[in-house]
Amino acid sequence: MVAQGDRGKRCHAYITRPSAQNACPVKLERFERAYFRLFGVQISLSVDNEWIAVDGKTLRGTLKSGEKQAIVHAVSHDSRIDLAQARMVGEKSSEITVVRDFLKDTGLEKKKITRDAHHCNPETTAQIEQSNGRYIV
Repeated sequence: MVAQGDRGKRCHAYITRPSAQNACPVKLERFERAYFRLFGVQISLSVDNEWIAVDGKTLRGTLKSGEKQAIVHAVSHDSRIDLAQARMVGEKSSEITVVRDFLKDTGLEKKKITRDAHHCNPETTAQIEQSNGRYIV
């Protein structure tokens, strides 16, 4: 992340994310506004021309035996920046629908996205195309 202060000085700001187990969802826009009010620094991601990998992962060995915890994760291919995570909640949670909501909520549907064949379905593809995003499956 690159931040620009009121004097035009650029600095790099890194924001670590909590583990998926303790995650509290916060909209990026809300965080950016609060950060600007507190520090007078505007935060922006510099991954506009990079391809972003989006995929779901089941976390193993993090909970009691038999319990399942899964997240959807977005990472830039080039800079390896961790862009966003979303937790899949409940036994009936589908990775496909969580990814659709995730893309919309984060604005990543407007970017260049790579995803696995699991997400090769007409609804997700149409969502990215309608937002003028690009994708590779």
